[in-house]
Amino acid sequence: MAYCGSRGKSAAWLGLLLIVLVVSAGCVSETKSGDKTTFTLQLWVPLCVILGGAVAAPAGWFLRDTGRLGFALLILGPLACIFGMSLFTDRAEVDPSGYLVRVGIFGSATHRGKFDELSQISWAIKRGRRGSPTRYMVCHKKSGETDEITAGNAIVRPAVELIEQFARAKGVPVDPKPW
Repeated sequence: MAYCGSRGKSAAWLGLLLIVLVVSAGCVSETKSGDKTTFTLQLWVPLCVILGGAVAAPAGWFLRDTGRLGFALLILGPLACIFGMSLFTDRAEVDPSGYLVRVGIFGSATHRGKFDELSQISWAIKRGRRGSPTRYMVCHKKSGETDEITAGNAIVRPAVELIEQFARAKGVPVDPKPW
């Protein structure tokens, strides 16, 4: 019995070490091509999500008689594969003339703008349904339109800083961040 307990503790420590290594490895890739900077997820991130989904679905099939866990794995496995494939489309491109931010399920949230078309940049914090705050960069265009870019995504976070720098260089007023 003591051997099983120590084996379980070793596996738990090994799993914790693996999680720490993966989290500390970094997941955002920054590529510069001339004046253009592109932020994307590193290749291992979507591949791990797809692999996890591919493992979860068969595991759910074999565990379906055990109750909710089996069915949850059976349903969430294919969803994880689809979500992992959509992570390949997440990207942010910033250059001295403008920005393109594409995030969400298969790039469902796309933000595009030219710095010459902006009248101001401000910041907003909105509370979600569960009360957690979401930070936004609000790009006010001269046409009167606004573009709210979520500033909490790992890809978007460094892009927002770069957008702010280029906008200031073009003379666009940028409000101070409230956070």
